[in-house]
Amino acid sequence: MKYEKMTAPMLLKLYDAIAEALRVDDGITVAEHRPYGVRVFHDIQEQACAIEEELDRRNVNYTKIVW
Repeated sequence: MKYEKMTAPMLLKLYDAIAEALRVDDGITVAEHRPYGVRVFHDIQEQACAIEEELDRRNVNYTKIVW
């Protein structure tokens, strides 16, 4: 995905969606009932890292995901 062409608000929205999905998944104790599987699909974390890099490059303030 070409994050450099996206607006900062769009990047933040995507990043926040990943963070929220992770919060939901982590709040469920039974692994097979986690609706998003954020920790199962490693490419999601890779996407979050790529968005972080772009936000950092633009000096945008945001709260980083703690994996």
